[in-house]
Amino acid sequence: MPVAMTCLPLVLVLALSLQDKAPPSDPAEPLRKFWKPVTLAVQKASAQEVLQEIMKQSGETLQMARDWEPKSISVDLKGVPFWRAVDEVCRLDGNLGLHPSRHNLELRLGAGVPPTAYAGPVRFAIQEVVRVREIRYPARFDRTEISVVARWTSGYTPILDPWPYPGTLEVVRAMDRQGRSLLPPVALEETFVRSAGGSSGRSAEWLFRLQPADRTERVLPVVDLRWKPLHAEEVQDVVFENPMQTDGVARRVGDFTVTLQRCARDEKGGSMIEARLALHADSSTLAPEARRAIEEVPLQRRMLNESELDGKKGWQFFKVMGDGRNPFDVALQFWMDGEHPPQKLKLRVARRVSSLSIPITFADVPIPEAGK
Repeated sequence: MPVAMTCLPLVLVLALSLQDKAPPSDPAEPLRKFWKPVTLAVQKASAQEVLQEIMKQSGETLQMARDWEPKSISVDLKGVPFWRAVDEVCRLDGNLGLHPSRHNLELRLGAGVPPTAYAGPVRFAIQEVVRVREIRYPARFDRTEISVVARWTSGYTPILDPWPYPGTLEVVRAMDRQGRSLLPPVALEETFVRSAGGSSGRSAEWLFRLQPADRTERVLPVVDLRWKPLHAEEVQDVVFENPMQTDGVARRVGDFTVTLQRCARDEKGGSMIEARLALHADSSTLAPEARRAIEEVPLQRRMLNESELDGKKGWQFFKVMGDGRNPFDVALQFWMDGEHPPQKLKLRVARRVSSLSIPITFADVPIPEAGK
């Protein structure tokens, strides 16, 4: 529940240029269009008012913590992403932070700011580090488990690939203070351990299982990851009017077509609407460059996790039907919530896609004390 604002003066210094230009070598520069920069200088202002101004400039919203008593803080932000600005306020306030769960997009008292890294509209945080010591199973796999949560702004809709993640995330370096590597990762049977993560509307979580850290270690000085998302360079809205009455209607998206094969009430009942799509490209008529592009990024990876039903936006997880081995032909299935027969279904499909490789670096990651 949002906290009511106090009427204290807030002095803002806005630069003429909203965004300091990122260097050409910045690997996250292609994502620049998906977030609005925050430029703000304040002296001894309420942390709550500072957050309100950050949300105003960025166009983002967060639910405030209940019973929060904001402190007076001073900040100087110049063209920074939303998440970095929010984390800075939380650090200065000292009693505030994002909810640790990927299912909650809100601020919470006492949460604090974990080790974080930023890639434009995406915030990566090491949410938890656990020492695991196996004592019951025949094969012992002692390990260090690191949970990483990514959150992204409302203006960014990632391509979920591999499903249900917004790209791949891998550990490229993790070392202790003695220079000993915690790689390679520990491989386990999923049956006996907690889930390796997943995604929700605007967040995702990965669980990395690394080699056991030395019992005397209390901090990992460096943990380097690499995020490899698919970047939708050009996106097209695909609209189907009266979708429950227009089975078989196709729409062209660049070098391929998107066909609404079926749209009907879920056979299991309830308010859900089931839809099936077919994406097809005639490989025999494609130019060599277009053919290579689809072979590198198959059609099933072109759907954005976003839809709109009669003007109401939502996030959809598309299920690939069949083995999906043919990059030029793919069938997808998804479900939407709709009480009444929809008049318009709008999907977002990437005409052109490229692959990015963005380094994510964490420093001085705390690890718990080893048990006896």
